[in-house]
Amino acid sequence: MKNYKFGVTSSEFGVIGRYLLLATYSLLLAGAASAQFALRWETDVARPAPAQFTRYHGDAFAFEPTWLAYGAPLATNGMTFTLYYQTNGMGNVWFTNTAGSAFEWLPQYDTGASAYTFFIGADGRNYQANGVLRMLPSPGFKPNMLTPPIPYLDFNLIEYLNAPWLLPSALDGYATEAWVENYVAENAPALTEADPVALPVAVAAGNLATQAMA
Repeated sequence: MKNYKFGVTSSEFGVIGRYLLLATYSLLLAGAASAQFALRWETDVARPAPAQFTRYHGDAFAFEPTWLAYGAPLATNGMTFTLYYQTNGMGNVWFTNTAGSAFEWLPQYDTGASAYTFFIGADGRNYQANGVLRMLPSPGFKPNMLTPPIPYLDFNLIEYLNAPWLLPSALDGYATEAWVENYVAENAPALTEADPVALPVAVAAGNLATQAMA
């Protein structure tokens, strides 16, 4: 048996070599397992179309879109990105990336839906990087119960079902008999000048109000 100068026999060197090989192989496997899977696609402003992907529930992966403008690379340096995603039936309400970057899909985003629509917004004005993410069942997956976002309320789009009149309590001190008589008297010339029909209508309304308060 041959001895090496540093005091290790050939058989011992073979054992050490095998251990080193196994350790190296294990590190390579660990690195491959920890590497995040990426969904890559090109999105051109001249041909807007949603990308289509399929992954498993509970997966974590990255979005890697390439922005193009008529086939040429579109500069996105310095832009601020936000991930928007929703399931069916959410209307104009969207979840956003709260835990990771706009280019990450994390398991905590997954509510258990069979599909998600997503957009990667650039500076709140460019939404060409978008797609549909279909999810497949996976063992052990537990849906994350996310609180739905609070939608923005646009009062210009609200249809009034009840006329927004003042409540009776708001008229206390104003809708008195004297107040009605003074209002009709003060506005009679203007009503007569504007519309000859308006004055009798106003007087009749004043009389009805006076009778109602009697």
